[in-house]
Amino acid sequence: ASIEGEKNNDGSFKKWHRIEVVFDGPQVNESSATFRNFRLDVTFTSPSGREYEVPGFFDADGDPANTSATSGNKWKARFAGGEEGTWRYTTSFVTGTDVAANLAGGTGGTAPDGETGTFRIGPQNKSGKDFRAKGKLEYVGEHYLRFADGDYFIK
Repeated sequence: ASIEGEKNNDGSFKKWHRIEVVFDGPQVNESSATFRNFRLDVTFTSPSGREYEVPGFFDADGDPANTSATSGNKWKARFAGGEEGTWRYTTSFVTGTDVAANLAGGTGGTAPDGETGTFRIGPQNKSGKDFRAKGKLEYVGEHYLRFADGDYFIK
C-alpha cells in the first residue's frame, strides 16, 4: 500500500489532515458493476489503542476525476487521525455477490485482505478558522456539535 497526505518536515502526517491509503486489488470495472462484489474495510488503531473502522472504496485507476477511468485495480480508504504517534492499519477485503452493500458476509483471502502497516502522525500547522486546528466535530448529546479541542460549532 501507499500512504498519501500532507506531511510535516519530519515525514509524519499532519494531525487532523486527510490521509489516504491506496491498495492494489483486483482489476474491476464500473460499467459491469463488478466492483460491487468486493468490500474493503480498514481498521486504524491509534497509539493509545483506540480503533476506527473505515469503509474503503473502489477508485478505478487511482485518479478517475482527471482520467475519466472506469476500470482499474486501485482501492482506497481515507482517514484523519487526531492523536500524535505511530498508528497501525489492518485491512479486511472480502468478495461475494453484491457484498459492497452489506456490512457482513463475503469471503476473504484476495489481496489486499489482511494487509497491515504503520504510519506516524505529528502536529498540524493550522490555526484560526481552519477546522483542522480544532479537530473532529463530535455529537456530545447537546444542542451543538463540539470540536475535539472543546469549542462548540455554532454557525
